[in-house]
Amino acid sequence: MKRLIIIIGVLLVSSAGLFGCNNTNKESVSQNTNDEVKLTKDDLWKIYSINSEFYFDKINLMTNQEENNLTDDEIVNKLNESIKLFKTSKKELSENSSQPELTAALLEFNETITQAFDILVKSGFSKSEEAGELSRKAGELMRNISDTYFKGELPDSAESFFNASNESSTEENSNAFEQRKEFNVTANEKFNGLNFIISDVLIGKATKDYMLENNLTTDGLVSIHFQIDNSSNHDFTTYPDQAELVINGQQINADLTNSDNIGGSIYKSVKKEGNVFFLIPNIGDVNNINELRLKWLSSDQNTHDTKEHDIVLNSK
Repeated sequence: MKRLIIIIGVLLVSSAGLFGCNNTNKESVSQNTNDEVKLTKDDLWKIYSINSEFYFDKINLMTNQEENNLTDDEIVNKLNESIKLFKTSKKELSENSSQPELTAALLEFNETITQAFDILVKSGFSKSEEAGELSRKAGELMRNISDTYFKGELPDSAESFFNASNESSTEENSNAFEQRKEFNVTANEKFNGLNFIISDVLIGKATKDYMLENNLTTDGLVSIHFQIDNSSNHDFTTYPDQAELVINGQQINADLTNSDNIGGSIYKSVKKEGNVFFLIPNIGDVNNINELRLKWLSSDQNTHDTKEHDIVLNSK
């Protein structure tokens, strides 16, 4: 089921749909004399959690379609069920007059994941890559929502899914590389209150079977993990997912298609986290690679200053 694996593969930090509160939850919603809906932060967390369960249930059904003996039409019907729930939630959030920033973030998240499911329903999975990109975007929105408003806490269904995905990814990676080298670094970059931490680097040489299965023309892969924190009171643009890497005398541009969506605007108080990937034509013996040079651009939207970050990562 490669069409579904494409979708799952980009959900490094995935998304959950949104759904209207149940009757018990609605009793806790306060209203003013004009019948304005005012959802509390707890109400919004419940919406977030309940719909995470609906969303990941559908993802698991798609991943295990054959084991569950489900036809494509049955999968589409279940996706439509979720879309209806997401639309109900969108209406409820649109009517909410409290917690404006959190509500706006949840509405953007809701729209993104609704579009992803809607593409699968209308295209019969022929546009699964496009749906996957939307799912990856929704995953970044989910991470930002949890970090910014819920102290990094994710709904239980999301935590369970990510743990299972990490175990599966570890097993797959062991069969993908004939050579691999991982090392931890502590590289810190700061720019007017925009902070970067690079903590993990993976250098891999793919097996020939893996290259054939995935239509790869290069056997080298480098993955670099970024944590980005805008601790300032204004906005930036930054492009680590368009970085340039110098390795073994080669200058390589980041693979924007497979890298996580951590580039572009980063608003005040927002945190982003993800991996940037580079495909290396002539990787050679990865054990002989001890140094990487990494460059990317950032711009301060307040002062209009621009910085070219230029750091060296050492494995020793």
